[in-house]
Amino acid sequence: MKKVGVIDIHTNSPMCGPHPSSQETKQYEDDQSLIHLFKITGDGYTYETTLDYVSQNNWMDIDEFYVSVPASVLDFRILNFPFSDREKITKAIPLELDNYIISGPEEIIFDSIIMGGDDSSVEALVAYVRKDVLSHILTQLARKNIDPRVITSIDLQTVLKAGEDPAWEGFQTSIAEHLIGIKKWDQNQRIIAAENELAKPTINLRIGQFAYKKDAERTGKALRITVLLACLLAFGVHASIMFQAIMIKKEIATITSDMRGSYSSLFPGDKKTIDVLNQLKSHIREIEEKSDTLTGIATLQFLMDLSKRRELHTVYTDIQIEKGLIKMKAETSSMDDLSKIEMKLSEFLQDVSISDVKTSAHGKILFTVIAKGQSL
Repeated sequence: MKKVGVIDIHTNSPMCGPHPSSQETKQYEDDQSLIHLFKITGDGYTYETTLDYVSQNNWMDIDEFYVSVPASVLDFRILNFPFSDREKITKAIPLELDNYIISGPEEIIFDSIIMGGDDSSVEALVAYVRKDVLSHILTQLARKNIDPRVITSIDLQTVLKAGEDPAWEGFQTSIAEHLIGIKKWDQNQRIIAAENELAKPTINLRIGQFAYKKDAERTGKALRITVLLACLLAFGVHASIMFQAIMIKKEIATITSDMRGSYSSLFPGDKKTIDVLNQLKSHIREIEEKSDTLTGIATLQFLMDLSKRRELHTVYTDIQIEKGLIKMKAETSSMDDLSKIEMKLSEFLQDVSISDVKTSAHGKILFTVIAKGQSL
């Protein structure tokens, strides 16, 4: 379960004093600052315990830190603005503070709280700190591997809560006095205030050059990982397509080789092979054309039947077979034989007819027989 620690920097903490030399770092061992430890639950934040800041071994498993600085390191100004847009107010604050800061507003980090007003004008409490002071605090925290997400102030929250009391008149005009006169350190009250800061920080001074960067780094890392995975996926898909293309090409080459071998065995006389498929189709068409004359006729059977039923004096001089149709020219000795011939032919042929009957110079009877042959 994720744990969050709120480092409550004590007013007398060396982190808030002058920057110590390397020989004076032992004074940090007397730091009275505390860490209020919370765990994140489904209902928000649940308080667990309070630890001493100097006892680092007790809080090594904390996942995230918030820091509360005492009011003594902050400066405050109440400014009036003739507009209520938060973005415009943030841009205007440095110009307004220029009259109050000797070194210039570029040397401070600030945040603001809207105290009251309406759509036409508002009053804002500006809390700011010198950059060198904030840098010093962050440096001391970094030595203990602490990179706080938020830098706020429990002291400021306490004063603002008190200012909500209607009995405390003139709060906005005397806020400096209230900040100076903060009540003594009450640990129980500060634990409650720390939980409030987790839910909604009063201010956050981790902006600009001091902005918290871990979220951006995580996002950037996640984005880089996503891009890398996308590239790997694209590479994998491309490699798969290339592999399939190579395999298909090899398969086509194998099939083509087999086709050439089969073609050569079927047509050994055809030495020039360019397009096997089209050449094979061409040969098939030629075979079909050559077989048209025999289509549908059992030729051998027809000749055997004809020889068995031939009349003694009948001679067939020409026989033509084409697409199931039989045409024969013959001669016989007399007209009486024609009816016998037609009857015998009808025993194994269909639609037998005799035509072109005429007598030759030698007295022979010439005629033509047309019939349909037996199917294969």
